[in-house]
Amino acid sequence: MTTERRKARRLMKTIGALLAIAVVIGYGFLKAKLFIEGPQVLVSTPLDGIVVNNPLITVSGTAKNIAHLSLDGGKIFTDEIGTFHESRLLSYGYNTVTVSALDKFGRSTEKTLRIMYK
Repeated sequence: MTTERRKARRLMKTIGALLAIAVVIGYGFLKAKLFIEGPQVLVSTPLDGIVVNNPLITVSGTAKNIAHLSLDGGKIFTDEIGTFHESRLLSYGYNTVTVSALDKFGRSTEKTLRIMYK
């Protein structure tokens, strides 16, 4: 083999190794982002501060990076993409509904909705 060919082969190996390292580091940052962000909850319905005429409401939304999810202290479940739907019966007057999430590292978040039933 000529020296030019050896140099080219060595260069290709170096480039391949650098690309592999870049992919591993990029994947690590992507996964670390999920841990850094912590649990996330987005309640899509009902809206905070809404006034309703029906005592039965459906609380729905999405949750990411969670280990446990609860609605007013009772455990609820998500589907495979993180969507949840749960019904609640309101009392007459002012009500609060709280969705709480906990991740596997013990970090938590919660969303509280204020709903008026007239």
